[in-house]
Amino acid sequence: MQNGDGFELKDIDSAINEYLANIPNTPEAYQYAKSKLQQYYPSTKSFERSLTQPIKESDAGFRDAIKAAIGDNSSRNYDEAFRYASALVTNPAAAFPTLYTTERFIEMRQLTPQDSSSGQRTSSLTFEADARKEFDRTVQLYVGDPTLVDNINALREKYVTDLLKEERLRESFYQSTTNALGTKSDSTGYSYQQLGETDKLEMRLNLITKGSPKVKSTGISLVDPLKLQDSGGLIGDTYTKLTEYAYDYGIQLPYDVMLKRSKEALLPGGVDVGTDTKAGLDQQKRTLSQMSKAKYTGLASYLDSGLTVSDLAADFRKTKEEQLELAPNSVDIFDEDVQSAITGEKGMLNKFDYILNLRSKPEWRFTKAANETAAGFLDTIAKTWGVYR
Repeated sequence: MQNGDGFELKDIDSAINEYLANIPNTPEAYQYAKSKLQQYYPSTKSFERSLTQPIKESDAGFRDAIKAAIGDNSSRNYDEAFRYASALVTNPAAAFPTLYTTERFIEMRQLTPQDSSSGQRTSSLTFEADARKEFDRTVQLYVGDPTLVDNINALREKYVTDLLKEERLRESFYQSTTNALGTKSDSTGYSYQQLGETDKLEMRLNLITKGSPKVKSTGISLVDPLKLQDSGGLIGDTYTKLTEYAYDYGIQLPYDVMLKRSKEALLPGGVDVGTDTKAGLDQQKRTLSQMSKAKYTGLASYLDSGLTVSDLAADFRKTKEEQLELAPNSVDIFDEDVQSAITGEKGMLNKFDYILNLRSKPEWRFTKAANETAAGFLDTIAKTWGVYR
């Protein structure tokens, strides 16, 4: 347990008795404290049975709930202290962590929900340690490799600060006139509405993907796409799928735009897709398909029939490689000549005209086929004038 100078060790029974001694000696105060500890009772029945026992010393269930809460708080304080000690190694001026006494920890627990109250209303802010763990879990799941996140430690603390700031804006004053048993009591205080899981996830992903100038972090916005794709996270996997789909439909978008779309595809509730990640990905693909139709107006009927721009461009790519004697697969869908052949408003260029365009390029004159054609032309002239070689 924490005191003014640091920490003191205390056996669990002494800690329980000390907490009990600080509860005002009224039935309402006992029941209010029990309601705060409801989550630490082993079952709903044991909690309800405890509420019918007004004498705190004889309530074994109440003591067990206090014991469980003390254990939970001790574990939380230990994690915070360990993080602080680790931070001191590289930063002697690291801020001392927020540690809670038993009384403060229990006071911040969620009150027993009443039938008429909203399930989203709680009496406490998100614990800083919980927020840090949420951030790290998100990095692990969505990025895979934490080292890809620029200045991740500062970004993590930025998330904690932003989250608590937002939750403090949702502060409200409450006054309770009944307790869990329906008997009259007078208790007042402040409560906070924590952000929903979707809002918190979006806040974390925004920081991870964009970074924050305030803490001098670029997140993963400057990461080599190949490293992101190889890291095993959901963002890299989604980025790969969207990039491949965009290529098939002849769409080129900057890395930051594709990264943003990958993040949006993974957000529960994003773009009206509910909580289905596949639905989010499908929505992004539909958007890319519409962009493709707008760019390749002459190919709209083919695209509607199920073909892709990549399918339609394949013959033009191969033809250029053959005509200019280039290595196989060296011409991609975004090649200037290929694009000119498929972006016309009236549809695709016919193959004969496409070949003529290629042979008018300076590069064609250095090909074997061009030399053979020139040699054949000279032979024809020579024969015409009676000159034989």
